[in-house]
Order: sequence, then C-alpha cells, then structure tokens
Amino acid sequence: MTSKASTVIHLPPVEVSVAGEYSAERLKELKKNTLRYVAPQPSEPVAGVFKLSGSFKPAGTTAAAVAVAVAGTPPVAAAEEADLPPPPRPNAARAAANPSPAGRGGTGAAVQRAPAAMDAAVAAAVVALDDDDDGFQIPNEETIRRAKEKRERLRSAHLAPDYIPLATASVLEAPEATGAAAARDDSDEDAEAEERVRMAFLGKAPGDGGGKGARGGGVLAGIAEDVQAEAEGEEDADDTWVREQLRKGAGRGAAGPAGPSAAPRRSTAAGVGFGGRGAAPAAAAAAAADEVVKALRRGVERLQATQAHAEKGRRRAAENLAAAVAGVGDLEAQLEAAGSRFAYLQQLRAYIADLCDMLQEKSALVEAMEEEAEALMAGRAEAAAKRGEEDAADDQAVAGAAVSAALAALSRGSSLSDATAAAESAAAEAEAAAAGGGMGMQLDELGRDLNMERRRTAAARAERRRARLQRDLQRLRQRQGDAEAPLGEETSDESESEVSRYVRKRRDLVDAARTVFADAGDEFGSLRALKARLEEWKGAQPRAYHDAYMGLSAPAVFAPFVRLELLAWDPLFGQRAGFDDQDWYQALFDYGQALPGDAGAQNGGAAPSADDDADNELIPRLVRELVLPRVTRLLAGAWNPASRRQSRAAAAVLQDAAAYVPPDDPALQAALEAALERLSDAVAALRLPPWPPAATAAAPQAAALLARRFGKALRLLRALGAFDGVLARGPLLSLALERLLHQQMLPYLRAAAADLPLAVGRMERLAGALRPEWFAGGPPPAAAPLLEYVGVLARALEQQRGSDASLGNGAAGGHAVSKPKVLAGRLAAVLAPLGDAARAARLKALYKL
Repeated sequence: MTSKASTVIHLPPVEVSVAGEYSAERLKELKKNTLRYVAPQPSEPVAGVFKLSGSFKPAGTTAAAVAVAVAGTPPVAAAEEADLPPPPRPNAARAAANPSPAGRGGTGAAVQRAPAAMDAAVAAAVVALDDDDDGFQIPNEETIRRAKEKRERLRSAHLAPDYIPLATASVLEAPEATGAAAARDDSDEDAEAEERVRMAFLGKAPGDGGGKGARGGGVLAGIAEDVQAEAEGEEDADDTWVREQLRKGAGRGAAGPAGPSAAPRRSTAAGVGFGGRGAAPAAAAAAAADEVVKALRRGVERLQATQAHAEKGRRRAAENLAAAVAGVGDLEAQLEAAGSRFAYLQQLRAYIADLCDMLQEKSALVEAMEEEAEALMAGRAEAAAKRGEEDAADDQAVAGAAVSAALAALSRGSSLSDATAAAESAAAEAEAAAAGGGMGMQLDELGRDLNMERRRTAAARAERRRARLQRDLQRLRQRQGDAEAPLGEETSDESESEVSRYVRKRRDLVDAARTVFADAGDEFGSLRALKARLEEWKGAQPRAYHDAYMGLSAPAVFAPFVRLELLAWDPLFGQRAGFDDQDWYQALFDYGQALPGDAGAQNGGAAPSADDDADNELIPRLVRELVLPRVTRLLAGAWNPASRRQSRAAAAVLQDAAAYVPPDDPALQAALEAALERLSDAVAALRLPPWPPAATAAAPQAAALLARRFGKALRLLRALGAFDGVLARGPLLSLALERLLHQQMLPYLRAAAADLPLAVGRMERLAGALRPEWFAGGPPPAAAPLLEYVGVLARALEQQRGSDASLGNGAAGGHAVSKPKVLAGRLAAVLAPLGDAARAARLKALYKL
C-alpha cells in the first residue's frame, strides 16, 4: 500500500520546510516525536514524508523496483507497490476544509518565501541528475500527468478498509494541508519548486564518488543499498530511524522495528513541535482509538459475514457430498441391478433360442396332424354328400317313373287303382335298374369283373332305400287327424359305418397329438409352463419385454400349442361348437394381465400403458390367425347346411369369432363368404318336383319323396335363420324367401290347398322354420306370395263358416263345426307372426276365438 503525504511542520522562522525536503535538525526532531505502532496494517505517513508511486524509468531499464523518496528512504519493490493501493487521507481533506491559523499566516508564509532553501534543494537535485550513470531521464509533463492520474485512480479504487490512521499524523497533517493550500494559492513558484524536488529523486544523491553517495543508480538504488546495509547493521541509529519513518509513509511501517522509547518521544514532540497544544495529541489518540474500534468492529462484521457465507458454503458442500454419496449408492445399486438383468436376459435368451428350435422341429408334425384332421372331416362330409346325392338320384328316378305311369293311366281315363298299379310297376322297373341290374359284367385282363363292386354297392343302396320308403309310407298312413308326419326334418344322410370309422380315426389322431411334446422338457413341453416363463419375464422386466417385441411375437410362440389343441376341436361333428371352453383359451385369456408385484418398475423400467400393451390382442390374434382359417376350411369342405346341428354350430362359431375381430377383418370376411356360398349351393341343389296331387295320390313313392324334400327345405330355412345376425339379412332373405320358399316350397304348399287340414299343418311347419325377426317390422316384399297363399286359406275358412252344411244335423254337424274352428285358430296363430295381424284378428272374431 502506497500513499503520498505533504506535511508542513511549524518550526522557527530560520528553518524553512519544503514538501519532500528534510534537514538534519528536522529529522532528529521527527525521530524524537514519532509514536511507533506494531500492527500488520500500514499506517498513515507522518508529517514530513513525501513519496511518489510508480516509476519514470525508461523501457530499457533492468531495475526490479523503483521507489521515489528523499535521501535515506528505504527501497520499496515495484511489484509490491503496484499491488498495494495508497491508504486514504481523511485528515488531509479535513485540514483543507478547516485551515489552521498557522496555515494562513506565520510559518506558512515563511515556508512559501524561502527561495534560498528551495534553490538549494533544486540545485542538489540537478547535480544528482547530472551524475546519473544509468540512463535515467527526466519525465516530461505528460508522463507526470499520467502518473498522477494512475495514483489517484488506484487510491480511489483501492481504499484500504482496514487502514488505521496514526494519532500524530492527524495533528501533523492539518498545518501541512493548510500550508500546502496557501502555497498553491499564492504563486506558481512553489509548483515549479516541487517539480524540481521531484526530479531530484531520479538522480544520484550528492556525495563523493568513493563513498556511499557515489553509488550508481541514483537515489532509488541508494535506497535499495541502504535496506541491505540495514540488514547488515552498517548504518547508525539515526539512519535506521529515518528509514523506518519513510517506510511507514510508504505503507510498510509494520516491517520496521518498534522501539520501546517511541511513546516518550511522541509526547515530547507534541509539546515541542506544536507549541502549547498538549491536549491535541490526547484528543487525536482518542479519535484514533475510536477509529480503530470502528475499524475492528467493521472487520468483525466482515469476518462474521464471511463466516456465515463459509458456513452456508459448508452446508451446501455437505449436502452436495451427501447427494453425491447417495448418487454413488444409487449407481452401485443400478450397476448391480443391470448385472442381474444382464444375467437374467442371457438365460432367457438361451431359453427362447431353445424354444424356437424345438417349435421349429415340432411345427412340421403339428401341421401334418392338422391336415390329417381336416382331411378326416372333409372325407366324412364328402361321403355323406355323395351318399345323399346317390339316394336323391335313385329316389328321383323311381318316383319319376311312378308319376309318369300314373299320369299316363289317368290321362287314358283309368281309375285311381289302375293308375296306382301302373305306378307300382314302373317303380319296380326303375328300382331294379337303380340296383345295378343294368350293369353287366366288365372283365379286365385278369378276368375280374370290374362292375361287381358297383353292383354290390348299388344293391345295398337299393335295399336301404326300400327300407326307408317303407318307413316313410308307414308314417304317412299313420297320419293322426290333421297332423302330417314330419318326414325329412330329422333325416341324416350319413351311414353308421362311416360315422364310426371317422370317430375311431379321429380318436387315434388326438391321442397321437398328445405325444408331440412328450420328449420336451417340462418348461418347454406345455402351454402353461411357457406362459409362466414369459409372464415372469414381463413382470420382472417389462421394458425389456416390450423392447424385444415379445407382445407381438407371443401369438407365433403359442401357435403350435394352440393348433395342436385345436385338433381335438370338432365344431361340426362334435358335441361342443365353441372354442372358449378349450384349455388354450382358458390359459391365455388373462396372459400378461396379472404381473407378480411391481418388480418391473424397479428393475426393468416402467411398462407401457395398458392401452398400448400388445398382449391385450393375444386372443384376438390367435382367433384371427388360427381359428378363423380353420373355420373357413371346415365351412367350405365339411359343413352340410341341411344339417340343423352343424348349421347351428357353424353360426355359433362365426358369432363367437366376430366378438374378437372387427367386422371388416379379412379372415372373418372369408369365413362369412364361405358360409354364404355353401348356403347358396345347398338351396340351388334342392328340388321339389311340381307333381300334381292326383299323380302323388296314385304314386306313394312320389308323395314320400316330396315329403322328405319338403322337410329338407324346412331344415335349410332353419339354417338360414340361424345365420341371422351373422350374415347380412338381405342375402339371407333372398335365399330363404325368393329362391327357396317361392320357387321350391310354395308349389308344394299350393298343391294341398284343397285339403285345408293338410294345408294348415304344412303352413304351421313352415311358419316354425321362418325367423320371426324377418317379419318384426312388417312382412318383407319377398314374402308377398306366401301371404297371398295364407290369405287363400283364410278365405276358405271364412267361407266354411258361412256355409249351411257346416251347421247341419246332429253330432256330425257339431263335429263339422268344431273342426273349422280349430283350423281357424291354428291359421290365425300363423298369420300373426307373418305380419298379417289384421286378417288373424278378423278370423278370430269370425270364429269367436
């Protein structure tokens, strides 16, 4: 810390004091009056010290430090002086504001008017500059101005808060400031003298060339050598005290020794130097003590603030350390968990690899068994269809021959008995031809008859047909009252031998399917074991499970087990049509839903939301990819639409599958198209010949054939009604009402219109086969011909109600009246579901029902 102080001390008139210049007498007096303080802070310079900060050496000089002081001033390093800002000068400003009387006159005027002493100082400075051997130059005005600006800037920017002014300095600075102000106001000679004195510090100290005064480097170098001489003990006590005073002025008073005789010298100097002002040093000391206390308090406050800040930083560092330790613990736990996950995933990877290899080998066997099962069902259906077609062709040939013979006899005017005899004869001939009588022997190169098996098969079929005809004719003769025997509604075209053969082969296939995974390990060979392993993975590490796309791959992994179990599923020929009671469905219905705890959130990361979980689509995907294709193949190749049981099973399967897949799914659409196509083919294959009632009366074979085919038509109507809600209603109504009812069944119904009891009985059977939902909103346009025929029957009953014969005599008349009334009630019950409620109400009112 550096400072500049210009102090004028009141002396007798003979002693002239100029700022920066000291006489031997003055230095001795200052030495006696100096109060020394031992403190780490630099003290304010005492009066009589003049110091410049900075260096005016040229750029080429090699000196390490430059200090500007009067002769005898100890050297100060340049780097140290640059780092220490000058201390504040509070007493100088106060002295300038309140000049003392001594400053306004007396000694102040004497100081300003001492040209002789000032000229001597200037001459000494010039001689010192002339003797400079180190190349020092006199600074110009601009350099001096910049040095002053730098000094003032450093002083204002680096005012030391811990500066403690000396008590003597406050007393000595007041007259100095007053004298300096008076000197600056009187003339410019003082400024010029001060500049000359300043330049004196840059040259050599006056003296001979062989002594200390002749050392090179000017006053600054001399000061440095004096410091070294002080360390070596070469200087006397006066020079040591002078250097100590100058060091205090330069801000380094703490480095010099403080003698025990400082206090008495200070009190003596106060009495001698200031002439009768003994109370001033005490007041100055008290003020200095107050300043010291205030400075100490401010220092304590700063230390307390620093301590609080340090404590806050310590707490923050402790918190950061605790967080870092916790973070290290978390990282260690994560590292351990990552290692566990890695080991687990490696084991799971090996398991999945072995599972895929096993499934790849078993899939071929499962596919072969699946094809065998479908071939068995298709073979059974094909055999039944072929048997039905052959029987229908034989029946058509026999009945057609009988009808033709009866019509020919009736056309010739023969009686009914003659027509019946002609029909029996023609039927026998046709039966013999159908039994293989027309097939002769066809020998091959080995002499074997190729037609022998055909004749044997035809004979067996003819025998079976004759037995069925006898049963049908017996049922027709046993007609009880108005009820007609329901022929053809429960008839099956399958033979018992074919059914037993199918059941035996299918049982063997199912038993073989149970041994497909018998050689696999427990964790590979069952669906439930595989499900448990994959659910364990998902529960432990849901994120890894999701990232591995296991939810999308699960259907392919479970597919071989599901397909193997579907081999035992026989919806058309078995007792259970649905697939929701199978083991694979029960096991996989809740797959991936109930996870074991929340270990996944701890180890494997957060799982995706339930809406994004692909495992929710496991059952729908299995139904779409496995069940529906199998159902489509069964509908196209093994389903008999004329079978009521198979039709109900097929409709139920499609309805269950539609609950898991959207309506526009291609697999579902393919299954629906296959069902509609099979229904259309069955309707097109059905034929009810429009034979007249007279011909059927003469040919019982024709009547039995029409009765059986009418019953088959009713079965088709029920099959079409079973698909209501599964297939579109428009195509179903077109098949049921337009193609089947209007084209095939209605002519058969009209043939019995003359026999009201028979006609009403057939209408009751027809109304029971029709779907009530088709007529809920009114009769559809395609049902108009049917309603017209029912209206004819209703009008006939109304006419009978008004006939006199119906009201005849005795018990016969009473019986006749009761019969139309019963028929009217039965017909009214048919009209209401068909959408003709008005005619039904009128008929009931007419017969008072």
